[in-house]
Amino acid sequence: MRFGKTEWSTAARGEEHCFLLTNGLGGYSSVAITGANTRNDHAIFMGVEKAPNCRFHYLTNIHEQVNTGRDSIDLATQSYVAWSRNQKGYKYLQMFEQEYVPEWTYFINGITLKKQLVLEHEKNTLGIRYQLWVPQKTEGTLCAVPLMRFTPKDIQPKDRISAAL
Repeated sequence: MRFGKTEWSTAARGEEHCFLLTNGLGGYSSVAITGANTRNDHAIFMGVEKAPNCRFHYLTNIHEQVNTGRDSIDLATQSYVAWSRNQKGYKYLQMFEQEYVPEWTYFINGITLKKQLVLEHEKNTLGIRYQLWVPQKTEGTLCAVPLMRFTPKDIQPKDRISAAL
């Protein structure tokens, strides 16, 4: 599976295709190819406590930001209801491909970033690999912040709030 930049000219177009990576136990990783969580079962890592379907939502997503010395570019793509600062990282995404593992390629002001996700077979283990190519005479750093949840799969954030009241 290979998609290029023309596949997601808008955030909505990028939400039309998702990837799925499984660990053989019932755990998985699945979000839109632009990185957006568009369904309530989307997560970078949904682990399984007891097969086949006692799943826990561990890692919702990862907020990634490339700092170029003069700019900080958010690579996240997520739309929020009634929020004026929706994230538009899909504009920097050049390619998404998945043969065995999903791989994203971003291009930001001359800097190339590749990200790969892997799940260990029959274990609740997620691996993320970043490769950052920064040309000479260019500054470039990556900041990655995990967005964790630690709830059973069917519990939504609004359910936790009302249960606490």
